[in-house]
Amino acid sequence: MNTMSTPLTKQVIEFQPCDKLAEYIQCFWYYDNQFHHLPENLAADAGCDLSIAITSLHGNLDYQAVLFGPRSQPMAAKRQSNQRYFIGVRFWPGAINVFQQQLNGTQLLDNVIPAALIWPNIAVNLLEPLLAISGHEQQLYAIESFFLRHFQPRFKQADVLQQAINIIRESAGTVRIQDVADRVSISRRQLERKFRAQIGLTPKQFGRITRIRQLCMDLRNSPKPNLLELTAKAQYSDQAHLTRECKALTGSTPQKLIKKLHSTEVLQYDHNKMTRPEPAEDNMGSVSYNNQSQHIAQNY
Repeated sequence: MNTMSTPLTKQVIEFQPCDKLAEYIQCFWYYDNQFHHLPENLAADAGCDLSIAITSLHGNLDYQAVLFGPRSQPMAAKRQSNQRYFIGVRFWPGAINVFQQQLNGTQLLDNVIPAALIWPNIAVNLLEPLLAISGHEQQLYAIESFFLRHFQPRFKQADVLQQAINIIRESAGTVRIQDVADRVSISRRQLERKFRAQIGLTPKQFGRITRIRQLCMDLRNSPKPNLLELTAKAQYSDQAHLTRECKALTGSTPQKLIKKLHSTEVLQYDHNKMTRPEPAEDNMGSVSYNNQSQHIAQNY
């Protein structure tokens, strides 16, 4: 399959991480900007994204790398005509600390940070070598190798917070926050402090975003979405409530969102089963790969 050919719809290509990183990284992704531009707004999101834009000016390749923190509301997407394609990493909510332990949720919330301020060695150890690698699959392997070398699992988030995240996800964002606190045996105030410190969002904000993300998934997977049925499934009080939340968290009405989602094709690959290059060694030690596959549910 030639994934570089001009698509009829927008295409986002996603690669599943190796097993060692699957708990912390949702996917590696690739988006070609030569044929289709980024959306005008980036929706509210509980996770972080490292976005690397490969630019071309007068035939010379360069890069722009930033970390998008969690977003409590839509953010305008800034585009430049010389951006050829984007390649990056999507981190699970609160999971970025295993790659840079000095970050906290309040620093990241609604913020865009140059990647070099977070990983001072990223230019030399990843971004500059990335320009010399042909083929986005091999570029994604290089990115994965970089994060394997920066992986510090002792800084993973507390079990109680992960349990709370899982409870909210399993309910698709509809569970009451007090019920979440009761199930993990801490007070609601303690739960809120943990969410703010690690993710940046309150549990209620996390639940709202989880619910609208599930709605987006349902809209994408339905050839002819029935908004009344989806309103009931998502436990919104009525369709007007769904529309308000949709505008507040995605920047679009449900009708416009359906059009956007149906014009974008997400191609998902298990690159654990593909041929990998030998991982390089640097001053942080060697790395190895686990070839077993693991399904990661996409949260769009």
